[in-house]
Amino acid sequence: MKKDMLGQVVQKLVKLSDDLLGIVFDLLEKLLGPNTMMWTSALKRFLRKENPWPKEIVQAVPFDPVKFLGEGWSIEPDQDEESLALTEVDLSKVSLETGLKAKITGEEKLKREKKRKVIRLDARFFMALWNDKTKIPEAWKEKTNGNTTYICFTGTPLRNLNDGRLFCVCVGVRVSGTGATTGLAATSAVAIRRLFSQVANSS
Repeated sequence: MKKDMLGQVVQKLVKLSDDLLGIVFDLLEKLLGPNTMMWTSALKRFLRKENPWPKEIVQAVPFDPVKFLGEGWSIEPDQDEESLALTEVDLSKVSLETGLKAKITGEEKLKREKKRKVIRLDARFFMALWNDKTKIPEAWKEKTNGNTTYICFTGTPLRNLNDGRLFCVCVGVRVSGTGATTGLAATSAVAIRRLFSQVANSS
């Protein structure tokens, strides 16, 4: 099936003018680039004759790690000040980048994030999505390499006071069949399953 479709695509491509071929090439570059989910969702909306870039505004909601995760958690002082200054954010403007495949510590993850010199959204925006899961952008529900995609809010580093490790809250959407089941989790860079189960079950 895939081979037959590929053959049809090639037949259509050779009939395109140079201008159209350049546009198709540019689109393929974007679809296969670091923001695959964003461009895929935008293209799907365009093909449905919808606005490809709808605004997806969420308002910041206070985040209390003790109320959300329980005793033994604290917010590190090294939060993203630019994110904390925001009262709302348009999620359609958020750029998603695939993380490294190798497992790293929370400290190393935060160090690398800060080097990128971008605004790292803080946990208040995670809390907004936790309270209203319908606000989660469709692009965030796309799988990455066949696995659930987790969007990390590294603007609020969280310290587990029991073992001293660094964590951040993340959004992940588990898809089953044609329907989507939303699950939000707090995980670390080393994927602590115990904590994932604890938080996911509270949704």
